Amino acid sequence: MIYRICTVILCLSLIISAFSGSYEGLAGGLSEGIASAWELVMSLSGGMCLWCGVCEIMEKAGMTEKLSRLFAPVINRLFKNVTDRDFKNLVSQNISANFLGLGNLATVSGLKAAKILADKGQTNLLGRLIVFNTASIQLLPTSLCTIRASLGAVNAYDILPHVWISSVISVCVGVFVCIMSERGEKS
Repeated sequence: MIYRICTVILCLSLIISAFSGSYEGLAGGLSEGIASAWELVMSLSGGMCLWCGVCEIMEKAGMTEKLSRLFAPVINRLFKNVTDRDFKNLVSQNISANFLGLGNLATVSGLKAAKILADKGQTNLLGRLIVFNTASIQLLPTSLCTIRASLGAVNAYDILPHVWISSVISVCVGVFVCIMSERGEKS
């Protein structure tokens, strides 16, 4: 779908530039866009490689199991009816990755956890899982701060208090809405 959208945008740009006679502007904008996209990809990939390596080390050192126990009260409270240990470990990994601002890494464990819920027929809890996967509490938004640093921010981490407040509020509101909608479905 995204390829189609990009193709339509590119074709429209070519048509408009042909009618207006400004090929130079299109060529300049295209080359600038490619250069800035490449720069962004390279700056993000370094941070992603670093944090994926850190997460791998954490798993090998047994820290994910400890994090799973740390998050167990929250996970057990929100997903009472699910007793699958793999599910709880995946949700714990998801929360941990989101805590570090690694949404791409969190998505993998979130999808695996969603499959377990779907296989067990507990699709009513998918909303809560989606809230935790998308509106996550971020202690350290590494991807966002990497982008800010690559764009020349003097202090890329000065947004931390705002990120903490907004992420906690978004998760609380999301969970509240899920619980209220589940109650509405039961009545």
